[in-house]
Amino acid sequence: MATYTERIHEALTSAAESGAFHPVRFTGRDLAVDTNVTVAPSTVLVYEVSSSFGLPRVQRRDRMQERLAWEWLLVVEFNTAVACEEFEEALCASPILVPRSEGLRQITLRLLGSEYEHPARQQASKGTQVSFRFEAELSPI
Repeated sequence: MATYTERIHEALTSAAESGAFHPVRFTGRDLAVDTNVTVAPSTVLVYEVSSSFGLPRVQRRDRMQERLAWEWLLVVEFNTAVACEEFEEALCASPILVPRSEGLRQITLRLLGSEYEHPARQQASKGTQVSFRFEAELSPI
């Protein structure tokens, strides 16, 4: 039986691997995003960041506490400069849903924020690295 951790890790990895990331080209002062081309990540890493616990939202006899918040970090690296706007907009419009399975609750993964590291314009060998922060919410039982 898969755990919540395994299911969240798989969902975030899959989202990054299938996400719409477009290459960015610089010419002088100008920037151009090629929306006709999608760039695959060179590296995808997923980490748990933090959890908080408290009294259950619904009174239950089998638990004194429950997880109230669970934050995750999705680190995505590319071999070129990319724009993440389409990926982020898709996540804002529709968060990642991991359905109920084998006695486990549904998980909703909501994008909380993004941090970008872009290569210097003259360093073509290094690409963009983005850290996406997500909140994992478990549905009520």
